[in-house]
Amino acid sequence: MVIYKNPALETQIKEFNELLLKRNNYVLNSGEHSPLVRDLDESMEHLKPAILASLDNQLLAVQTQIKVLEGSKQQTTNLVAD
Repeated sequence: MVIYKNPALETQIKEFNELLLKRNNYVLNSGEHSPLVRDLDESMEHLKPAILASLDNQLLAVQTQIKVLEGSKQQTTNLVAD
């Protein structure tokens, strides 16, 4: 079985989570309308489409691998049945 690792996706999610933690800390100390909070909100909004695109690519890769494995399974089943 092949397990896909996607370092770029992992990095994007880690970066998003770090920004979210910073944002939450700034909100506690400075409030929702702080310029720092707004900057972090903007940075996170820019990351979201990239993360979604990476997830879509990851899903496509997994779906492709499933099709390949299903084809191999069918070939094996046919060989055993003969």
